[in-house]
Amino acid sequence: MNFSSKDYLPNSEERIDHLRRIVNGRTVAILAAGSSINDLEKRISELRHADICYFGLNHFVQETYILQQIDRHLSVFMCSARKNIPRTIKDTINFLNRDENNLLEDCFVF
Repeated sequence: MNFSSKDYLPNSEERIDHLRRIVNGRTVAILAAGSSINDLEKRISELRHADICYFGLNHFVQETYILQQIDRHLSVFMCSARKNIPRTIKDTINFLNRDENNLLEDCFVF
C-alpha cells in the first residue's frame, strides 16, 4: 500500500499496525444493532471462553448489557456520527482509560 498518497489519513500505516496488534489473529465480532444482537444476548455465555476481538459501533450498550455477562470488553470502538458523541463521551473516556490495548476510531458522517 502506498501510505504516502493523500487518499490516506495521517499515520494510516501506524493505525493499521495498531489494529493488527489488537486483533492479533483473533476472530472479530462486530456488535451492531439488529435482530441478531438479541440472539447474542441470549447465547453470550457460549462464548465465555472464546478469545474474540469485540468491535462496537456508536454506543456501549452491547458491552454494558451483553459482554459484561462474560466479563469481556470492547477492544475497538467506532463512533460514526457526531450526534452520538455527547451520549457516549463518558463511556468513551472510560474505554480509553482502561489498562487494555484498545482502539477508538471515528468516521463522522456530515
